[in-house]
Amino acid sequence: MKGDFSYFPFDQSDDYSGVLHQQGRVLLDRDWNAKAQIDARWQHTAAADAFGILPPISRLTRDQAMYHFISGYTARLAGTEVGLTEPQATFSTCFGAPFMPRHPSVYAEMLGERMDRFNVPVWLVNTGWTGGPAGDGGERMNITWTRQMVRAALSGRLNDVPTRRDPNFGFEVPTTCPDVPAEVLWPRDTWADKAAYDARARQLAQMFVDNFRAYEDRVSAAVSGAGPQPG
Repeated sequence: MKGDFSYFPFDQSDDYSGVLHQQGRVLLDRDWNAKAQIDARWQHTAAADAFGILPPISRLTRDQAMYHFISGYTARLAGTEVGLTEPQATFSTCFGAPFMPRHPSVYAEMLGERMDRFNVPVWLVNTGWTGGPAGDGGERMNITWTRQMVRAALSGRLNDVPTRRDPNFGFEVPTTCPDVPAEVLWPRDTWADKAAYDARARQLAQMFVDNFRAYEDRVSAAVSGAGPQPG
């Protein structure tokens, strides 16, 4: 008998975040297939800022989308690696540097070309922390709120809402979103110590700038200039 008899039971509309295995039960390929698909989906759609700085959702321009795609920002967490005691910023270009054989600018241009062709809005979703850094007063963004923000963006309900411009990153941040508390949308409002937020925001913005210097000579001035402007 020949053929591909793989079974992939995962339905993305279910919003599952993992697979629980019963003790003492033999595991089948279908169990691992489901887990692999769930993991792949979340890795593809979620980026976590462990510093509690980035908005949970913000609208990007074409050039900003290309800039942040090249940057590939996320964060490493304390307790996940030996010797790591606090969150650390990390950048993996195109969110998958080891798998990109060509220069990141090539993939960014492909992204920009498709944005132009299909006239699609781009939203940056941050599933990380709010109210402070991980391990220092911050809490993980409520996944129910994240889902509401994604649904609102996909349905077009955020297209015409008022926005505020982030002073360090230049994002346009919605001031309202259905079924999401308004104060969550503006990260600075969730921090008890506003001065600490401002200092950490400038620090993170500078990390973006320092990281992007490696790519400046292969992108347009518009893309290079679309990055953070530390205040």
